[in-house]
This record gives sequence, C-alpha cells and structure tokens, in this order.
Amino acid sequence: MHAWSFKNMPSLQQQSWADRHYVTAALLLECGYSEEAVGLLRRVMNRPDRRGGTSLHLDQSEAGLLVFYGHALRVHRETLAEEASWSSLKEAVKLRLESLSEGFEAWTAGRRAAALIVSNGRLKASLRPLAPDSIDVMDWARADLNDVLGAGVVCAELRRLLDRTDAEGKREAPYLMLSLGYGELKRGNARRAKEMLARAVKELPAAEVLQRAQAEALLGRACDLTGDTAEAIGHYQLAMQKAPGVFRAFGLALPCAITAAPDPSSHEAESRLSKSPRLDVSGRGFSVRISSSGALLLGSLLAPDGTVLCQVRSPIGQDPVTAARLFCREFHRRAFAPKVDLAQTDITSLEGSNLTGDAVRGQIRDLFAPDTQPEPK
Repeated sequence: MHAWSFKNMPSLQQQSWADRHYVTAALLLECGYSEEAVGLLRRVMNRPDRRGGTSLHLDQSEAGLLVFYGHALRVHRETLAEEASWSSLKEAVKLRLESLSEGFEAWTAGRRAAALIVSNGRLKASLRPLAPDSIDVMDWARADLNDVLGAGVVCAELRRLLDRTDAEGKREAPYLMLSLGYGELKRGNARRAKEMLARAVKELPAAEVLQRAQAEALLGRACDLTGDTAEAIGHYQLAMQKAPGVFRAFGLALPCAITAAPDPSSHEAESRLSKSPRLDVSGRGFSVRISSSGALLLGSLLAPDGTVLCQVRSPIGQDPVTAARLFCREFHRRAFAPKVDLAQTDITSLEGSNLTGDAVRGQIRDLFAPDTQPEPK
C-alpha cells in the first residue's frame, strides 16, 4: 500500500496519508501492538486527509475514525490492566492512571462519534456491513456501536433490520446477529445472546476470520453465563485458535488452572499470573503449566484436548520477581495475540517510513486469510 502510494505524485500521495496510516494502525492492533496502534491513530486524528476523508461526506470518515479510535483505546486499556497485574505497586498505580486517562479519551471519542452518527441519520446504515451511507469503520469494530450508542438503541434497530426477508437482508443477517448478540450480552440477556451468536457462528462466511473469532468468544461467554461450561470452553478454544486478540477487545477471561514447579521463580510467576484479567483461575478448562529448566522459565498454555496454544520461554536471572514479571509479559504477548513478531524496523516499514517490509509479509499473510481448517465436531 505504501509502496504504491510513494509512486504517485507528491500532492496525491499526501492526500491519502491519514487513510493509509489508519489501515496500518488497524493491522498493528490486530497483531497485538496496541500501544503503537493508538499512537498512530492519535497522529491520524491530528492530521486528517487533505481531501477531507475517504467517503462522500466528511462526517462518515470522522465518525468511523472516532469509533475505531475508541476501540483501539479499549484494547490498549486491557493491555495496561494486564501489565498492572504483574507489576510493582508503584508501576501498577502509574499504569492505572494511564488507563483512566485513556478511558476518558475513549468516552470523549464515543460521544463525538455518537453525535455525528445520530445528527446525520447514519445509525441504520452504520450497523450494516458496507452499506453506502455507513460510517467508514472496520467491519469487525461495528459491534462497538453497542458501546458508543447504547446497547438498547442498537439492539432495537438491529431487530428491525433482521426482520427483512429480501436477499440483502439474508446476506447481512450473520453480521447483524453478531452485533445483536454482543448487545444482548451487555444488557444481561445471556440466553438471547447465545441464540443470536450461535446463528452468527454458523452463518458467517469462512473468510471473516476476525468476526468469526469474535462470535466464538462471545458465544463462549454466553454459554458460561447460562451454565453450559463444556460448550463455553469449546467456543473459547476456537476463538483462541482463530484470533486470540478478541479476548482483549471484549475484556474476556480464559477459564484455566495454573500449575507450577516448586522453585521460587515458577512459584512467583504462578502467583502473579493468577491475578491477570485475561485468566479466570477457576481450576477448569484450559491449563497453564510453569516450570524451570537451567536458566530459563518455561510455560505452556494447553486446551482441554491437549492442543498447545502457546509456549513461553523467558530468562530467570538472579531475581525470581523480575523473572516472573518477564515471564508474565511474554506469556500475554504470545497467548493473546497472533503469532506475529514485529521488530521496530518492521513496524517502521509498515508505516511507510522504510519500504522494506517483505520480511514481515509471511508472518501476517494468514492473519486476515480465509479459515480453511475444518472445525472439530
């Protein structure tokens, strides 16, 4: 994208600067680099495209950017909460204060986006995927309109849209049911959410990897709330295999049991890891195993059927507390983000500052690719 842009005339290249960096931020966010994504989106907020946006009307572009900015901030706040859980008291307080500040940013962005959507009559279109009068936002962030506009308002409009029986209504139904299921969960209607999300999981196209992962994770939560524990864990596993970052996006926790070797570093890692908001240490479902070997602290996350979802290695050093913190950071980096490792030079190349990004293409190729693997029965 950036290479193509730099081949244009300078005046044309500058016109789409914000749009390109918005897409880059979305990619970084889904790769697990929320801090870099938020920083890039702040730059986009302060420097809109010279052509006034990528859509016919300025409000469509601005509202979409605000919604996605709020989405990115919520994901980053979850990352900060994770880091605070294994940090020292002083560091944890600093991280909590940063999270509060970003929470206010997200709320402000949401209020501005809601005003633009409502005042321009774009609620109905914005709930539909790729509708002509919709706000310009990534499709997998449309469920966030429940947070921006209120789940009650959004659910009422979604039900009206789902009443359509024409070809367009049937084609859009799986996407609408995903948003409706999330809205019903927010309103405390777990059984109704379970019904909607089960239909979304069944009917969403295989190419919609991220939205299918969202539906699986939310369906797991709905099953958990209705007492269907075994079914919930199955859906959680599918979400972890497709796109584990959805757990951060929706603030979900993975039910698990943690076992650790008796050495000081393993014990300290277990103690700090059990406080993570991404883990529900209930002794059921998934398994986290921690042990030491020589100068390394080793860990693995296993699904109930024995599938290894991630493996972690971090140095022990001389201090068990420092070793435990390094382990927790590496565990969350590997467990709740796609298996994509980007160096700062890779991130720079993605942003277009250095057009030598061939090395990272293989790592991100499958992130948005169709899911062709058969699902377990």
